[in-house]
Amino acid sequence: MSVGRSWIQAVVAVLVVCLPVAGAARRHDALPSSGLAPIVYGSPAPDFSFDSGDGAKRLADFAGKPVVVNFWATWCHPCDDELDAFAQLRRTYGDSVELLTISQESRDVTDAYLRQHGVDARAIADPDHKIFQRYGVTPIPVTLVLDRTGAVTHVSIGELDWNELETAVEQASAAAPSPSPT
Repeated sequence: MSVGRSWIQAVVAVLVVCLPVAGAARRHDALPSSGLAPIVYGSPAPDFSFDSGDGAKRLADFAGKPVVVNFWATWCHPCDDELDAFAQLRRTYGDSVELLTISQESRDVTDAYLRQHGVDARAIADPDHKIFQRYGVTPIPVTLVLDRTGAVTHVSIGELDWNELETAVEQASAAAPSPSPT
């Protein structure tokens, strides 16, 4: 009986030591979580169509340059606090980086609010929450940075500042473009 008991204790000891190590090894190999269920780093962001006042467009239309996608609202204090970073984005990068802002509010409201705060961006209205749902966004603000191929390179859940945004855009700008077919 003591031999059987010792054997069980030995097996339990091995499991206690090995299982956490095996779990850590699996987690190490996996890509880091973006914090948004449908969003995977290094993969294309879900495409969507919109009209920001200058005709129908798709996210995919902006391939070839980095894109910053910001989910926000005018009534959101952290969203308001990060507007300076988006104004600085436009002053620093001009049209070489696309800035898309997505809100559940009307485009008239968000356009006026962005202008009032000196932010030159495409305001996209999502009153039915379709884009929010497609990206898995619930609390706001949420900002994604896409490289020139449309792949997600950075996700910020919560307020971001200029240093974070600039670093993310620089990394997205430096990402190698996909080889063109010849």
